[in-house]
Amino acid sequence: MVTIVFLRPCITHLKEDHMALQEVPRIDLSLFNTRTRAGRQKCGTAILESFVAYGFVRITGHRIGMSKPTVQNVYEEAKKYFALPEAEKLMHMSPSKDCQAGFAPFGHEHAKDSAHVDLKEFFTIGQELPWGHPVLDDKLYVRNIWPDEARGNEKFRKACLDLYREAEQLAVLILGCLSLVLVEEEEWLSSMVYYGDTKMRVIHYPSLRKCRELLPGKEIDGEIRSSPHEDINLITILPWATSEGLQILTRENEWLPIRTEGEEMVVNVGDMLSRITNNLLPSTTHRVVNPADENEHRLSIPVFIHPRPRVRLAVPKALQDRRLPFPPMILARTFLYERLVEIGNIADSGFDPTSLERE
Repeated sequence: MVTIVFLRPCITHLKEDHMALQEVPRIDLSLFNTRTRAGRQKCGTAILESFVAYGFVRITGHRIGMSKPTVQNVYEEAKKYFALPEAEKLMHMSPSKDCQAGFAPFGHEHAKDSAHVDLKEFFTIGQELPWGHPVLDDKLYVRNIWPDEARGNEKFRKACLDLYREAEQLAVLILGCLSLVLVEEEEWLSSMVYYGDTKMRVIHYPSLRKCRELLPGKEIDGEIRSSPHEDINLITILPWATSEGLQILTRENEWLPIRTEGEEMVVNVGDMLSRITNNLLPSTTHRVVNPADENEHRLSIPVFIHPRPRVRLAVPKALQDRRLPFPPMILARTFLYERLVEIGNIADSGFDPTSLERE
């Protein structure tokens, strides 16, 4: 177990080591025998070091989940979907307009504290389980919204769900490896995400030429593809995008591009994981910048790995430091609700999320 006593002094050393590289580390999972506990622990240590320094890691050699054919299928079907008429796509928008399921149109979302909309449209997929499954009775899950399969969109649904399931498998492996290193209990993090409220977004960034047509002022005035933000969830798994543009904010307050090669994945820490590790693992600010080529479109598929809504987010004793304050327990759904209000995805309805904790 990597205790507070060990980790706190290590952080500066790890940051200096990796920052000297000025590149987010790449970890080849095939080099670790993840079938054994010792192998998973070594893998977890490698991921932990990159997370401590950057909040991000690049991974390759993953035998479990997020295969190239599955990712490619989503991209192929996404191209067809986003080419549909706007009026048809708007039929797939959630009545609550909270971006938790279905289509979200161009300009609908902005980062917290940003006055500028993001230059993107997207489609969100959540947990989908067989009818009658006990999880579906939970009022805190949002049902998926799908395009009309009668119009040939069944391939889009299948491609998305196949990738969603593969992402869940990879997340369990990564979180299990981290748990072994942090608290010596492999199930600590991985058990949170079984039937979790994970959200997969298929994002389309139109060309800048097209964006000018869509913006009210017909000009790009400070808007970028994705404004600086942190993710809300535990971890985010991002397969390779169709073009570059992702950047992270380093501890020196400089923007560092993340470039992937081949079938590399990018994985980053979200606010929930940062909270329950008492900020040992930072939730790093990141953005997607505009391209030099005004005709370039971009597609990406971030998978935001969330726990089940009623999971209690609390710092375990192994990571509590008496010298430092640590955040109180909060339900995952309460945390998510508060953040969605902050970024404007939902209006503050007066709903008291703490009421869930009293049920």
